[in-house]
Amino acid sequence: MMESAYITLITLALGVITPAVAADANITNANALAQRISPRLSSHIRFEVISQEGGKDVYEMASQGDKLVIRGNSGVAMASGLYHYLKEFCHCHISRNGNNLSLPTPLPRVDTKIRQVSPVSHRFAYNYCTHGYTMVWWNWAQWEKEIDWLALHGINMALLIQGQDAVWQNAFTQFGYTQEEMRKWLCSPAHQPWQFMQNMQGVMSPPQTIIDKRLKLGQKIVQRCRELGVQPVLQGYYGMLPSGFKAKHPNANILSQGGWAGGNKRPDMLNPGDPMFATLAKTFYSEQKKLFGDCDFFAADPFHEGGKTHGVDRGVVFRQVQDAMLAFEPNATLVKQCWQASNKEMFAAGKKEQTLALDLYCDYKPFWKKCNGYDGTPWIWSAIQNFGGNVGMEGNLPRLVKDVGEVLTSPKRGKHSGFALTPEGSETDPVVYELLTEMGWRGAPEDLNSWVEDYILARYGRANPSASKAWEIMLDSNYKLGSVQAPANSVICASPRINKALRGRRWSVATISYDNRQMLKAWENMLEASRDLGQVDTFRFDLADVTRQTLSNLSRPIYNNMVAAYQAKNITELSKHSQALLGLIRDLDELTATRQEWLMGRWVADARRGGDSAADKAYLDRCARMLLTTWVENPNTNLKDYANREWSGLLKGYYLPRWQLFVKTLTNSLTADEKPNWKEFDSKQGKIDVKWIASQSELPSVTQGDTVAVSRRLYEKYKKQVADI
Repeated sequence: MMESAYITLITLALGVITPAVAADANITNANALAQRISPRLSSHIRFEVISQEGGKDVYEMASQGDKLVIRGNSGVAMASGLYHYLKEFCHCHISRNGNNLSLPTPLPRVDTKIRQVSPVSHRFAYNYCTHGYTMVWWNWAQWEKEIDWLALHGINMALLIQGQDAVWQNAFTQFGYTQEEMRKWLCSPAHQPWQFMQNMQGVMSPPQTIIDKRLKLGQKIVQRCRELGVQPVLQGYYGMLPSGFKAKHPNANILSQGGWAGGNKRPDMLNPGDPMFATLAKTFYSEQKKLFGDCDFFAADPFHEGGKTHGVDRGVVFRQVQDAMLAFEPNATLVKQCWQASNKEMFAAGKKEQTLALDLYCDYKPFWKKCNGYDGTPWIWSAIQNFGGNVGMEGNLPRLVKDVGEVLTSPKRGKHSGFALTPEGSETDPVVYELLTEMGWRGAPEDLNSWVEDYILARYGRANPSASKAWEIMLDSNYKLGSVQAPANSVICASPRINKALRGRRWSVATISYDNRQMLKAWENMLEASRDLGQVDTFRFDLADVTRQTLSNLSRPIYNNMVAAYQAKNITELSKHSQALLGLIRDLDELTATRQEWLMGRWVADARRGGDSAADKAYLDRCARMLLTTWVENPNTNLKDYANREWSGLLKGYYLPRWQLFVKTLTNSLTADEKPNWKEFDSKQGKIDVKWIASQSELPSVTQGDTVAVSRRLYEKYKKQVADI
């Protein structure tokens, strides 16, 4: 399990490299990345190493003879220079939602040297939740593409948790636990992000075979990140304990942490002032180092989303956690997410120069302005953007530009040191991530409209007036939207009820703040552009997303009409609007089946691929379905539908039967002239939920149908209805 030779190789590669060897390795790894993207392009490029400028990453590029020479101080800097060339000279684009890599012939020259210095030191990726809602089932091929995406987009730090379950097992078997006891305490891969934030324990415990496989994958991820200059942020120890610790260690000073959303019990916490804490922390870090090598950044989130302090001082706890970390690694930095509070009392007590605060929700609720720029603690401006991995085409681009420009120039910014992408789910809204990552290198654009024009030129490979018009409309509607806990949720993914604020995720908003007829105009223009751009994959995704968003928005007025008909006791109108809603769900299922990003079958197939035996595959199948539906086994938890998705297979197989039951319930109510029995309805819906999760039913994992053709048909079907409502 330890794979000692492999671990030794990692450790040596980190610890005893001369500058010359490091430079050669950076060039070798940058060349390998370029080769993975385009062998033709890679043969045209020569990479060279230069020094940082003022402690900041830098890249340069210029043509020399028949080569493009790209210089950078790290693999990430070189990759960023390469991506700059791809976007602005070749009009190519690489995203999580389609790629445009149609290189021009001949390849363009760069006759005037370009030099770009990042305005910040840190460009960070991931929230803990991202590892549950997005990449939990990824294999190495998927991770390899993601790490390349990180490097190309300038990310030089990433929170990584894959394989951490093995660290917990190895550490606590030295404190009286068996490996099996630790396995039962661990949560499923889908729920582990919340366990590592001390929110839950023992939920759908993973088989040992899966723990072992995830360790090997995690080691490869960490190694590749280091090769490209993406610094791993690994788990810090802040006192979390497995069940039954008091029985094994009666004198331990244990802080019970109570419960968390959905009826979950939080793991207990060892008071960091307990004499045993330092020993536990040292053991944890030692076992982590054996598996993953040296690390300079550790994430620790005591009391992240609640918990109980039981009279202990939060500042003292933070300092004790940090001291234990520094006793093991004196040069390390403690990274803490600031979600529900600025944690200013913690940072005031700690060693500020070895702390990094993630101001987690700056795209909507920043703390830095209210806590004096974190009072000398280095901090990162972070954007969550997406909650639950819900599908939604929205984002407040003007505000993002304004806020980033402000934080880079404000005299109150303190020791602001970076930008972060911290979404709960990440395979949505490519324009938002493109803007955020580019600002990490170049700051806020002076003209957002011009930036968007350049963006779609690269994304689609050539200019198109109709596409430009569509984006002009969206920039003044859905991309000028700032929802609380975005994106706004449609009624389709909600547990059906009569409720004007009905939505899937209870913390989201239910309504959009723009006129859906604007989206209809954008859709019309995208369809016109499809005559020219219809074969470009990046364009096809955006066309599908505009189509999906317009129809998703339409579901609410249809639902409102359905409820109004029921309340008026008009069974004919109820039937009319009910059938319209059910038909819309079926049509959305057909549309989303044309994109691999929106296939429930892909999500489940990716999960099942992680198991070797039939039993392991069945376990992973169940975990994959549960996270996106009931979240935990209780079908009535308040986390139900938190991670809702407008995905093919989920729409038709899961949401549609619930709405059919609802329509039947309302129709029977009018026919019998009596109020619906909602308790009976909830029971029946719960059975639908549980049955589908346990079904192991086969779901299509490859795309079906043509995006452009389906979009055009749906436009003709729904254009009048959208325009009239």
